[in-house]
Amino acid sequence: MIRDKLILAGAAGVAGGIIKAVIIQIAFYLGFSKVTLTSFAASLFLPAGLLTTAGGTVVGLVTHLLCSILFFLPFSYALEITGPDYHFSKGLGFGGAVWLVNIGLIAYFTPCLSLVRTDTGTLLSFLVGHLAYGITAAFIAVRYGYRVPADK
Repeated sequence: MIRDKLILAGAAGVAGGIIKAVIIQIAFYLGFSKVTLTSFAASLFLPAGLLTTAGGTVVGLVTHLLCSILFFLPFSYALEITGPDYHFSKGLGFGGAVWLVNIGLIAYFTPCLSLVRTDTGTLLSFLVGHLAYGITAAFIAVRYGYRVPADK
């Protein structure tokens, strides 16, 4: 059991972030998405010409994983307050909310907008990835961090 909330949020956020990245990468390889997650994240800091380079991929992956942790931290506290019941549904709602924030707000005010709003397949691939992120992160947080009454 992980008792430190920051470490728990880090572990759950990274686990969910990896699942999200894999899903979106598979969607990209299958032609459903026109953009990879690492390119989307790297576009916060790099010009378009550098997004698909090795350096751009590293910047994108680090950015994505740090954002995964940052977004999950407040939700991990919400899970502790509300309890582990229905964590699948809570994770699903959280993933959808993060998708709305990322695509609706962050992408709107940054250069990312032109990358991710290319077509419906890309948007839906990112939605599925974000939903899986929320479910995975919530599962990890509940499985490894929730204190049952017998532990007290």
